[in-house]
Amino acid sequence: MAGKNLFFQAGCQQCHTPAFKTRSDAAEPELANQEIRPYSDLLLHDMGEGLADNRTEFQATGSEWRTPPLWGLGLTGTVSGHTQLLHDGRAR
Repeated sequence: MAGKNLFFQAGCQQCHTPAFKTRSDAAEPELANQEIRPYSDLLLHDMGEGLADNRTEFQATGSEWRTPPLWGLGLTGTVSGHTQLLHDGRAR
């Protein structure tokens, strides 16, 4: 629980939204009112020049990053063999 407390104290939930609920009028009834916990707002954010990779991708500029989902983050070391984030390790 200490990690969860730190997560909220640091304000991580502002971008890494813990949970969403699907719409009640979903096109497929079995998908209605389902809770998912991606720990992401799934949006693009301008992260500034310090984190810019200067590569445009579709409509995103080189300084915009999509908030990555954090589900499964605890398995990153096991699955990927490292715990570096932002692909080049600038965030840990």
